[in-house]
Amino acid sequence: MSPFPARIPLLACLLAAGCAALLQPSPRRPLLDSEGELLAELEPLALELQGLSFELTGVLAIRADGEEFALRPGAGTVSGRDRQRRSLLASGRLPPGQYAGFKLLLAKASLSQDEGRPSSLLLTEPPQASTAPFEITARKVTLLSVELLSSSLVDRYAFQPALHAFVRPRTLPAALGCVTAGDDDLVTLFDKQTRTRTEVLPLGRGPWGLALDGVLRLAYVALTDEDRVAVVDLASGAEVGQIRLSPGDAPHEVALSPDRRTLLVANAGSNSVAFADTQGQVEVSRVPAGEE
Repeated sequence: MSPFPARIPLLACLLAAGCAALLQPSPRRPLLDSEGELLAELEPLALELQGLSFELTGVLAIRADGEEFALRPGAGTVSGRDRQRRSLLASGRLPPGQYAGFKLLLAKASLSQDEGRPSSLLLTEPPQASTAPFEITARKVTLLSVELLSSSLVDRYAFQPALHAFVRPRTLPAALGCVTAGDDDLVTLFDKQTRTRTEVLPLGRGPWGLALDGVLRLAYVALTDEDRVAVVDLASGAEVGQIRLSPGDAPHEVALSPDRRTLLVANAGSNSVAFADTQGQVEVSRVPAGEE
C-alpha cells in the first residue's frame, strides 16, 4: 500500500497551522513610557543633488554622550530624481535626552550627470557621524525633518552624508487636519495646504473616530481599546481632558452637536450611543442602538 495517503492528514494539519500563524495579528507594541519615539523624514533632495542615488542599509542615532542606537531604516534606496517626495529615513524608540546626529550606513552611492551612465561614488570607511542635533522626550513622538546638504558630495567623486535636522512648525488650527491610525496607536496632525504631517500624538490604545471643535480648537478622539474619548488641544497638541465611558463600550465614531455642547459617541462594544457634556467632560445619558 502506498504510504502517501497516511501522510496527507499530517500535511494538511501542518498547512492549516501555518496559515493560522500567518493570520495571527502581529503583537502590538507597548505604549510609550520611559522612552520616546523618533520619526525622521527625509526632505526632497535639492536640485544640485538630483543625480544622486544611494542605498541605505542602516541608520544610527548618536546620543550627545557618543552612544549609538540602531533605528529602523525607511526607504532602502534614495534617489534625487524623486525631488517632490518626502520619505521616511528612519524610525525607532530612543531613551530621552539630547542627540548629536545620525550615522548613515551605506551599501553604495552613485551620481548621474548629463543623462550619462551613473558613476560610482567613494564612501567614507568607517561611516562618519553627521551633526544634526535633536531632542527626544519621554512618552512623546518626535517628528523630525532631515535635509541632505549639498556638501555631502565631495568634489563630485565621493559621498559623505551631511545632514540638517529640524522640527516643522506647528500648523495653524484653521489649516489643520487629523487622521487616526488605530493599529499604531497614533494620531497624525497635518497641514491641509502643504499636505505634510507636522505632529504625531501617542494618545492611547486604538484611536478611531474623531470630531473637531473649530471654535475652541479641540479634537475629540475615540480610544476604542481604552473605553474613553481623549480631548486634545490642537494649538499645543496636548491632551487636556478625557470623557470616561463604561467598560466594554469600545467607542468607534464621535460627532459634535452644532452648539458644540454635546458629543455623541457610537459604542461598538455595547451597541449604544452615549451623550456627553463637553464642558463637564462627562457622560450624561445613553440609548441602545443597533449592533456595532
